[in-house]
Amino acid sequence: VDVFDDEPDVAVIDQHPEQYRTIPAAAAGLGLRQGCVLALAEEDIDFAAGKVTVRRQLARSGDQFVFKAPKGGR
Repeated sequence: VDVFDDEPDVAVIDQHPEQYRTIPAAAAGLGLRQGCVLALAEEDIDFAAGKVTVRRQLARSGDQFVFKAPKGGR
């Protein structure tokens, strides 16, 4: 049986300045890609239901960042 070891994730999270630690923590905890984590907004999180809805991702288009549909169209 393989047991999940969160030590590498915690080490990465701890390397970030405190105000940015939510980003890698959310990516690791939710299994999301970087673009999806960076595009999350408060309305995407239902704390009462314990649910996160991925509606968009942040992507680079030339020299700009834009929101687009997440991979897989979910």
